[in-house]
This record gives sequence, structure tokens and C-alpha cells, in this order.
Amino acid sequence: MLCSSKRKREPSPIHRAPTTRRQHQRRTTALVPAETFGLAAPLAPTAPRACPAAGAKVQGTNDSSIVSKCSVASLGYFQDAFLKHFVSKATRRAPLINRGYFIRAKAVDDSLHKFLQTFLHRKNQIISLGAGFDSTYFRLHHEGALSVTSFYEVDFPQLVARKAALIATTPELQTQLHNPIFHDVHASDIGLCISSNKYHLLGVDLKNLRTLEDVLHRIGLDFTLPTLLLSECVITYIDTPSSDALINWAGKTFPNGLFLSYEQVQPHDPFGIVMQQHFIKLNSPLNAIQTYSTMEKHCARYIQQGWQDSSAINMYQYYSQVLTSAERERIEAIELFDEFEEWHLKCVHYVVVAAFNGDCAAARDKLFPDINSPTKVSNSSEESQLLLTPSFLPLWSDLQSSTCLKQFSHASAQVPGTDNVLVVGGFGDHDGCHGRLDELRLIDMSKRKVGTLCPKSGAASLGPRMHHSLTALPDGRFLVFGGRTSPAKPCTDAYLLTLSGATWPPEYSLQPLTPPGADAAPCARWRHTASAVSLEGMERVCLIGGRDVDGTPLGDTWLMDIGSLMWKELNFEESSFEARHSHTATAWGDSCVVVAGGLGHGCTPLSSVVVINLQSLSLQKLNTSPALPPRYSHTAHIVHDQLILVGGVNPTHSTPPSLTVVDLTTGSVQSIDLQVSSVEYPLMLHNHTSHWRPEESCILVIGGGGNCFSFGTHLNRSPVLIDVREALQGR
Repeated sequence: MLCSSKRKREPSPIHRAPTTRRQHQRRTTALVPAETFGLAAPLAPTAPRACPAAGAKVQGTNDSSIVSKCSVASLGYFQDAFLKHFVSKATRRAPLINRGYFIRAKAVDDSLHKFLQTFLHRKNQIISLGAGFDSTYFRLHHEGALSVTSFYEVDFPQLVARKAALIATTPELQTQLHNPIFHDVHASDIGLCISSNKYHLLGVDLKNLRTLEDVLHRIGLDFTLPTLLLSECVITYIDTPSSDALINWAGKTFPNGLFLSYEQVQPHDPFGIVMQQHFIKLNSPLNAIQTYSTMEKHCARYIQQGWQDSSAINMYQYYSQVLTSAERERIEAIELFDEFEEWHLKCVHYVVVAAFNGDCAAARDKLFPDINSPTKVSNSSEESQLLLTPSFLPLWSDLQSSTCLKQFSHASAQVPGTDNVLVVGGFGDHDGCHGRLDELRLIDMSKRKVGTLCPKSGAASLGPRMHHSLTALPDGRFLVFGGRTSPAKPCTDAYLLTLSGATWPPEYSLQPLTPPGADAAPCARWRHTASAVSLEGMERVCLIGGRDVDGTPLGDTWLMDIGSLMWKELNFEESSFEARHSHTATAWGDSCVVVAGGLGHGCTPLSSVVVINLQSLSLQKLNTSPALPPRYSHTAHIVHDQLILVGGVNPTHSTPPSLTVVDLTTGSVQSIDLQVSSVEYPLMLHNHTSHWRPEESCILVIGGGGNCFSFGTHLNRSPVLIDVREALQGR
């Protein structure tokens, strides 16, 4: 969603922007040759004393932002030959972190280039506030993009001294400077560390605005020139009154200014809570995020502080609508990737905000091209908004909390004829360590206890897998199909699993099925669905979609005859069924399956509800009112012709979906808010499983969570019961 505001009028609810943290700073530019500074005799042109280059490189290694950006550059996400000089040892980050830093770097770099293109034939300046060990000046200068631009970097004196030492002892960096003079920033009365024709490094605390303005005056900066001030994950780490003062000062001081900031938003949903807790643990809390929690509030902030206009865009919008399809395909081909939920959640929690004064307003349309507005879901009346409070089940007394089903991307199924639920695999907690799980656990809901199953003596174990399916068959067995270990290693085996033994917990045994990929059998896949259905009095398993080994979403549908264990692919009269994965498929009536949501081609979240009639081999897309927002990685149940959708991810909207009830006979939609954002125990409703409990009119949610970008792994604390009686009354 784009966000835009202008002074002297209400900020318009448009959205655009990216976000990041204090250690993740980058660029700046300014324009004044060293000869015009009018300084007293400069200090000797050597690196600052008491700050050897080796020490500076250690500091660069400790800056996780620069290390992550170096990982991104080394893999070819973007080109920057200078980042490697600011770290002592390159470290390859996880694919999720690489993508996150790519879109951050891409959005900021595009904005810088568009500013420079706007003033291609006019002197201009870039001032990087809190630049850290950023390499932007060196890259842009090497590209020849700074012919009429002066570049200024500002940060704490101790930090810029280390950076200057590194530059002074690295020929590849020093050769990018014209007539450099190195000053002892601690001895300099104005905090100047490096001066040159194009590049200037200043050691000034950003909270000391008088000092900052005085230094800029004394080194000859022209405050009337078009000036871009860059704050990449910086000002949110300053206390809010001081960051407001900085924005206000910049707006008054630069009549032709552009303030570009990359920051975090949405602090109150579960992902936002985990994000905040991460920075609190690092002793660098996000100060501004509570006051300026949305893109609209960020835009309004700049107008309130004296800027003429402001716009913002989040990183999901930037990736999905600003980047070309060719660029997205290039990025997605660099390395194997399967963390869609956390990638999309990260993107909607980071924004780029820009504010404009004077001549810099000409750069606005270049920075923020028109994009489609996100889907907004609103109910026609407050009565249709139902607030429910999920009740947390207590941690069972015979288990430690660390082993209480804290996992995600697992599979689970009700044991026929019992009040037991079988949980298989996933990623989660095992004896205090996180990893892929090979455990089978059985929940006895009546006794509120959990047991870990072992294979029968001499029998093979199932082994670890994620994103697989577990289908309960009428004869008491279970079909285990698909899944993966890593995205490069799909599980090519399928099993019938049988529980046996009179003791608690029971043992299990496995019967291999025909390997997927053989003739007349589905190919290996994960993130698919496999539902037990009844067709013409015969029990079958209906397998739909999923993700292929090359990452492509699948659009095929298969039926397995439980008696013969033979597969048959179905061909429908219509060809309108969209390939997808991470969807739901729920049996309805005698011969129908209802497919909802999922991720389609191009990682597009889907909103469709499709009724598949297995008997007539026909498809019908349900028309909903209001329009059903897209979602994926959710769960679903059908109760009295009501499709209940639980959780999921919807990156096109700032609020994550909680619970939605769709009337399959009328198409009416009711959205329900769940209180999932407990600060102490946030509940992430994706990558979970759930089960309908008719005797209680409740939904049992098991597991859920994910590896939340660089903020660590979040595992839901325990199973949860959601009481949906009110939601179903009168429908």
C-alpha cells in the first residue's frame, strides 16, 4: 500500500516504503572540493592514530549489516566490489537474509540513482546520516554516477575514525578519493575525519544538530543545492524527540531537500513483536516504531516536521510491483528458497519513506511510481466484526515446555475413533536445539498428555521432513506423502504408517508405497494437500498441487484408491484451476473438495475459493462478498457448509489474517479478529496445523511460527484452542 502526505492538508492514505536497523546504514553525498574548505592547516594525511586498519576491519566484521550486504553482493544479487574491503572475512548468510538485504539495498540504491538522474546536469549533494561502514560512495563513484555530486558521511567520531583508518590503508578504496586529506577526528575542532574533492567523512553525533550544521557550514556545504539526506535504519534507534528534531532541522535547513529513510513498521502484530524483542536483546530498541507504527504515520510525521510532501512504500510492494518480472526471476534463480512466509512478513514490516522540499519534488514520481493499492478488507458494520480470545492450553505437567509441540511445517491428523492427534515431523525444538524433526508424537486430548513414538523393533524410522502431508485413512492407517528435508532434497518416498501396541505411547511401522515419479503416480512435491474423500462409496485420497522440485507450483490433481493403493490423475473439463502450493483442500459432502488460497506462479498469493467436484470432474469458483483477501500457509475446516479459514499470510495487507468464515452456499464472508499479539507469547498463525473439535465447537491449533528473518526462530509456545461458537451462530 502506498502512503503519501503533503503539508497543509490531511496526509493521503497511500503507501510506499522499505525499513531496517541502526547497524544497517548506508549512503550520502555532498558537493564541495577540499580546496574550498577554508580550513586551518590540515593534519597529516595519515590514518588516525590509535586506530589500526586491522581493528577497523574487526569492527566491520562485527557489523552484521555490512556482513550481510557483503554476502548478498558475493552471490550476485547486486554488484558492489567495495563491500568486501569493510569485512575481514566474508560469511554466506541464509537465503532469507540474503533476499531481505537485497530488497533493502535495491530500494535504497534505486532511490539514489533516481535522485541523481533528476539532477544529472545540476550540482547536488548526498548526506548519509549514520553511514557506518557503508560502501555506497565508492560504488557510485566507480560507476561514474557522482560527476556533479558531493558525498558526505556522518557518524560517531569513534566509528568514522575506524572507517578512515581502513580507507587509508586500502588502496582500492583510497584511489576512489580525489586529493584526500586524513584528519585526526579527535583532534579536529570540527569533527572532520576525511576531506577530498568529492567525499567527506564527519564524526558528529546526530543528536548535536548545532554542531552538525556548523561543521557542514565550515566545510563549505551549499544548503540551497538539491540534497538527499539518507537514513538507512538509523533514526529509529535515536530517541523519538531527537529524531523528530533531526527531521525538523533537515526540513528547515534544506529548502531543496529529499529525506530518505528505511525503517520498521507494524510493531503490534506477532512478527512485529518478535522483531522488537530482537532489537531489545541487542540493546538497540526501536524507539520511533511505537509512535510511528505505520506508513501513514511516517508520512504524516514528515509533514508535521515541516516537509512539503511525503510518500512511502513497503518492501513487498517494491519487490512485487516495482521490480520487473525479469529481475524477480533473476533473484529467485540465485539460490534455493522456501521461506515464503517469513520473507513476505519481513517485507511488509520494512518501508522506505521519502519527504520532499522545493526542487526535489521533481524526484517524487521517479522514486514512487504508481502501483496497485493493496487489498483492503473492511466490514460494512461493526456488528460483523467479532472479537474472539483464543485460550491457551496449559503446558502439560509431564512435559517440559521446550518439548511441548513447539514446531512448524509439520503434519498432523486425528486418529480415527479416538481423541488422539498424531503429529509428524516439521522443524522445531528437540532437547533445547532447533532443527528438522524426525519425531512422531501422539497427543491424548482427553488426558492432556503427549507421548513420543518409536518404530517397532527392527523397523525403519520415518526420518525428518517438512511441508509433507499426513492423511488419516478409515482403516486406522495414515498416508505420509511428500515433504522435503532441504529445498534441494525433496522426499521421494511415501508410506502407509500404522500404530500398534497396547502400551502408551504406541509404536509405529511403515509400509513403502510406489515411489513418487514412477508411472501413474504423482511426482515428488511438498506444500501440497492430501485429503481423505468418499467417492461413489469408495474411500480415496485426493492430492492437489504443491511445489515441484524446481520450485514451480503444481496444478495437478490425483486420486488414490485406498484398497489398491493405485493413483489416477484427474483431468477437468475446465482449465481454470490455478497451479498453487501452501493452500488448503477440505472435503465437502460426498464428492467435493474445497480449495482455498495458496501461492501461485510468481509467488502471487491467491484469494480464490474453488469447489472441485470429483464425480463430475468440474470446477466452480465461488463468488464471495465482500471479496476474500488472499492468503496462504493457513488451515481450513468445513462446519455446516461454513468454510473456516485459520490464519495464514497475506502480504498485500498490513494486518495478518486471523480467522475468516465463508458461507459456501451464499458466498458471504465474515472476518474475525483473534487476540494473537500477546507481547509475552505472540501467536503466529502460519506453518501450523489445526483440527476441528465438534464436541467443544473449538479449533485446536498445533505449532506454527517460522525462522523470522535475522530475528531468530519463533515457535508458538503451546497448542491453542479457538472457540468459534459465536462465529457460527446464526449462519
